[in-house]
Amino acid sequence: MTAQSVGHAELKTRARERDEDNLKLKAENEALGQKRDRDAQITAAVNRDWTAVQPHLDNVLRETNVVLVQQRDVLMKDLDQAHRKNDDLQKLTQGLMEKQEDSESSNVAKLEKEQQELVQLRVRVSALGKAAEQADIQRKRLEHVRRAENRGRELKFEPGNDKLRAKAKALELTCNDMKPKIAKLQAVVQRARRTREAFVHRWDEIKRLTYSTHKEQQLLAALAEIVNEELLE
Repeated sequence: MTAQSVGHAELKTRARERDEDNLKLKAENEALGQKRDRDAQITAAVNRDWTAVQPHLDNVLRETNVVLVQQRDVLMKDLDQAHRKNDDLQKLTQGLMEKQEDSESSNVAKLEKEQQELVQLRVRVSALGKAAEQADIQRKRLEHVRRAENRGRELKFEPGNDKLRAKAKALELTCNDMKPKIAKLQAVVQRARRTREAFVHRWDEIKRLTYSTHKEQQLLAALAEIVNEELLE
């Protein structure tokens, strides 16, 4: 085979490959054209749908915006009220703490005074009790003497018996005089006990109110934090 025939064969091969490439490009161009037509149809359909839906979406957005503004105003109002209530609670807590300190110091001084009075009363009651016991012993001795006299017995008294009888009589009178005082002292002791119980009850009530106020402050702080997060969102 000559060089010329080889050159013609190569040219034919290249021409055939070029024709095949051209056919492929033509097919691809046709496919792209069809795809472009489909995309144009889809775009037109989407535009028609958007044109139909857009007024409704605008209305929904406007209504949603109005609702959000109203909710924001309500939340701001609630937050403002929560801040005011928190301020009131802080003032109330401060007042309670000051009142608690004043009441505590006053009641402690009062209790100390009452305790001192109770100690003194106990000493006096103990002394009166011992005196009453001695008077009762002397009274029993005197009754024994009187019963002997009533039975007509002749008793030989020793020189100190007259003094003993006089002392027993005096102790009996003293005991009778002391009975109202003892009753009065017992009433004072009972009143002091009731005062102490009332103070303990008031103290427990103040602690309960302080704890309740603290819990309410924690709840308000949590509510304020939630409202702030919603406003930020």
